[in-house]
Amino acid sequence: MMASGIRQKLPRIQTESTSRLAGFWDETLSFLLYALLIALTNAAFAAPPVNVDNNYKDALNLFEQRDIVSRQKAIHILERNLETNAEHQETQALIAFLYAHEAYLLQQLGERSNDYLTSAEAFAKAVLAKQPTNSFARKTVIYLHLIGGLHQDATKLMEKAMTEKETDPDMWYIQAVLSEGDKARKSLAKALELKPNHVWIYSDMVFRAIRLNEIPLAEKWIAALEARLPGIADIDLLRAVIASLKKDRKAAESHWGAFSNKAPDSPILAHLMNKNSKNKTSP
Repeated sequence: MMASGIRQKLPRIQTESTSRLAGFWDETLSFLLYALLIALTNAAFAAPPVNVDNNYKDALNLFEQRDIVSRQKAIHILERNLETNAEHQETQALIAFLYAHEAYLLQQLGERSNDYLTSAEAFAKAVLAKQPTNSFARKTVIYLHLIGGLHQDATKLMEKAMTEKETDPDMWYIQAVLSEGDKARKSLAKALELKPNHVWIYSDMVFRAIRLNEIPLAEKWIAALEARLPGIADIDLLRAVIASLKKDRKAAESHWGAFSNKAPDSPILAHLMNKNSKNKTSP
């Protein structure tokens, strides 16, 4: 009888054990599925790995557009590249040239950026130590000489690097800046022939006309740029400068407002705002 009773209870014991085991596997499977879901979600939202070579190409394409907004986007990409690979030579060379030009532009506005100058010089030297013929690094050094007023040194560097077969519009324009008379005019024409939408040239010619107190000529260069690239932030910047010189406060504020909306990350805004802040707090 006892043995029979035990045999009658065994199936129930086996059933309870099987039930507990099934519950354990259900919980384990649920946990694994949950963990897999979390992993997939994290992978989906994780930042993609940085490819410095591809990023450099993107930055180079933006750089070629030459307007302020595109330049700042290019600089942002290049700075991120350097955070990943500080020794990437192509990135160092291009960002050096961009930094040098930003410093040059700020100089036209009566501002000075030691940070840009120091970084441009350091990157250019680092690149030229390994790549003596790197065009961006060499142009950076020439720009730095121009900013420093060392025109004779810049001219010597140009004479070594420049040939009549040169296809770089930057080189022709730098030669125009360093030359006079017919040579300057021909070099400028060649630069614009190679790159008709070279924003830097139009912008620089505006500032050169302003320094000569030839406001109508500056306005002609602005109009020529606008005819080629309407709506870019550079035009608002240049018109704001002209309006300020004409004491047209309303127009100046309008153009500055348009510029700040289009190029909110421009270092020009940061410098000017900092300058205005210092002027307000000074006795």
